[in-house]
Amino acid sequence: MKLKKVENVKSTRQGVSCINIAKKGSFHFSSKACEEHNLIDKKVEFFQDEESPESWYFSFSDAEEALHIKLHSDKKSAHFSSSYLANKIRPLLNYDDSMGSLRALIGKPFEDKGRKYFPLLMKKAERKL
Repeated sequence: MKLKKVENVKSTRQGVSCINIAKKGSFHFSSKACEEHNLIDKKVEFFQDEESPESWYFSFSDAEEALHIKLHSDKKSAHFSSSYLANKIRPLLNYDDSMGSLRALIGKPFEDKGRKYFPLLMKKAERKL
């Protein structure tokens, strides 16, 4: 027998701008998303395409009802919580509580009526609820 030592390497997702949506409603922005969008003291609103219910977008906002993004203690990533929003998004993509976090890449923004929207690029889960 010949044994080879396998070193534990910490996995990082550097270079990927994404949001992970946990089953209990935590939305975590990657460090790349924080870097690209300067998320310090920003608030966000989410939008669903009525013609394509699986299509979701977010936009930064100063509206009182917008969700406040908080930096993690490492100041490299950020989060907010909304179980209501997570429960609207996850079932549309066939994600149930046993499947862990749903990862959404943040797409290139587009403007509509002077407001910038960022698409959430998500894939439907293979299994059905």
